[in-house]
Amino acid sequence: MVFYHRLFVFFALLFCGSLLQKFLLRDYWFDEALTLINFALLESPGEIYRSYVIPNNQIVNTVCLHYLWKKWNIPPGLLRLFPLFCGVLMIFLLRAKVRGKKKIAALDCALFALVLSPAFLIYSTALRGYILVMLFASAALFCGKKYLLSDGKIYLAGWFICTLAAVGTMPSALAAIAGAGCFLAVYCRKKFYSDKRIYFLALLTLTAFALFYLPIWKNLSGAFALKEGWHDHFAAILAVVCGVCYTFLPLIFFGIYSLVKYPLPKKYLIWSLIWLMPLGMFIFPVAPFPRVWVVLLPVMALTLGKVLSRLPGKILLAAMVSVLLWAIIGNTVPVKKHFSSWCSGAGQDDFIYPEFVRKEYTPSATAELIRKKFPYSPVFVSFTADPWAMMLTLNRPVFFDSPRGKVIDLPPGSVLILHKSEKDSDFEERFQKKLFKVDKCGIHQIFISK
Repeated sequence: MVFYHRLFVFFALLFCGSLLQKFLLRDYWFDEALTLINFALLESPGEIYRSYVIPNNQIVNTVCLHYLWKKWNIPPGLLRLFPLFCGVLMIFLLRAKVRGKKKIAALDCALFALVLSPAFLIYSTALRGYILVMLFASAALFCGKKYLLSDGKIYLAGWFICTLAAVGTMPSALAAIAGAGCFLAVYCRKKFYSDKRIYFLALLTLTAFALFYLPIWKNLSGAFALKEGWHDHFAAILAVVCGVCYTFLPLIFFGIYSLVKYPLPKKYLIWSLIWLMPLGMFIFPVAPFPRVWVVLLPVMALTLGKVLSRLPGKILLAAMVSVLLWAIIGNTVPVKKHFSSWCSGAGQDDFIYPEFVRKEYTPSATAELIRKKFPYSPVFVSFTADPWAMMLTLNRPVFFDSPRGKVIDLPPGSVLILHKSEKDSDFEERFQKKLFKVDKCGIHQIFISK
């Protein structure tokens, strides 16, 4: 088993390296560009903290980008290495202190299913806070486990600091911490619900949340009042189910077989709450964006690792092979496109093949074309065409519709960048100007107004 395990890790790392290149080199998309321009460039971490006006400002992550980009002058092209580093560190934390060759092999099987999935590849190379939350939640889980097994009070401080950093990145990190808490419940004394220590961990989490957000509570309330998300809850839950199943597809079948053939003790039933947690979106009037739940994937991988560790060696080897085969098949464009349509019923697919990772998403190429052909012309970018990404790559002001108001009129000779799905006739009617198509580039159509 040791030889086959090492062989599996070698090929998994090799395949992961081949996939990472295109994810690291992709153009920035709407949320990334908005974070960089609107928040990371603010003067200080204090100003970033006080500028929580929309959920896009994932504060702790924004502060990290502030120092990396503005203070330490790391080029934007290298910033993607930061979340990737966090992702690698997270994997090492999840594997820490695991003992037994079979347990390690089973856990690696589940973790590489995660690492080779489109969801992990997207967010471990994105300038967003999701991978940072996964890292902090994994560190909190590590501290919580050490506390429950040893009663060491120093680990309580570690849990508090990690949860504070996690919820400070985004409020929805509470889902990741709750998932970690459910995982830790099996390490409590006898019946978990009679062990006061698990409630103490929960209380520290709520304290961390209150400590971070009470000073900016009006801002937080205002951000929630925007009601960003999906209005179709069933489409949102379907997107999450598709994303999670796509990530762990072959191992889910092996896991079901293991649970039937080699049942876990009853106390492990609480782990099912981790997988059912996305159903909590139904308590909100607007369902959170499906990507909010991506932070649960690492702890889901941990539960799968435990379940798989009960399988005989030969079946576990088959599970490893299935992970590699699914990674090869699942990362092909035709398969991703097919499943992506299920994942985007009421919005954009967040887990499998969103537009911003597709080959045709090339704002930098559009920007280069504009610089060459229209170096001095005013530029209007439709909201669907991703104005923030265009502003960042074009490196000059552009006109676009925003919550502060729509663009009323355009100067003569303005360049209009529209999404390929948009009709130029709608904009001709809106601006009362004749538009002439001059080029197209990736997802963009380029017009000039007369």
